[in-house]
Amino acid sequence: STRASAPGRSIRITDALALAHIVGVLPNLGDLKKTGARLEAAQVALRNVLDASVAGTPDAFAWYVDEQGNVQSASGEPAPSPETMRSVRGHPVFQQTQEGYALDALWSPAQPLTWVGAAPVTTEGASAGAVIVGTRLQKKDLETKGKSAAVMALLEGNKVLLAQGDESAAAALAGKQDGQDVFVGGRRAS
Repeated sequence: STRASAPGRSIRITDALALAHIVGVLPNLGDLKKTGARLEAAQVALRNVLDASVAGTPDAFAWYVDEQGNVQSASGEPAPSPETMRSVRGHPVFQQTQEGYALDALWSPAQPLTWVGAAPVTTEGASAGAVIVGTRLQKKDLETKGKSAAVMALLEGNKVLLAQGDESAAAALAGKQDGQDVFVGGRRAS
C-alpha cells in the first residue's frame, strides 16, 4: 500500500528522537539554569547541536524547550533573553512530549503549514523538556504538475478551517466525510 505524507514528515519523528537523545546527554545541559560563563557555554553547545541537526535542510528548524515550556534555544537564532523567550507551554505537541510521547504533527497556528516531530528529552531518567524539529511547507511543496493535485486541509465536520493547495478540492473533501476517526500521536483526536 502507499502512504501519503508531507515532504519531510516521514523523517521528522526519527530526527526528533535522535536529537532528544543527543541533547539529553549534553554534559552542560543543566547549566542553562546558571548565569554567566557557564550559561553562555551551555547555550553555545546547545545551539551548535540544533544548527547541525537541520544543516542543509531548507525551511527546517530545531528547538530545545525546557520542562516549563520555554524555547531555550532555536537553530539559526541567538540565545534568547528571559524577556524575549517564546513559550509553548500550553501547546498540545509540547504537552504530549511531557507525558512521554514522541510524535509528529501539524504545528498550529503556524503559517505556512509546518510538520514537526517532537520528543521528550530526559537526563538521568528525569524529564528535561523536549525537542521540536520542523519543516515549514511552502506552497510549491503541495503543488503538483499535470492533472493530479495536492491539498492539505484541516476540517471540522464539513467545515474547512484551514487549507493549503487547491481550496476547491478541500471543499470537496469536506463534503465527503465518512466519519473516519483521525489519529494523532497514536491517540484518537476529538
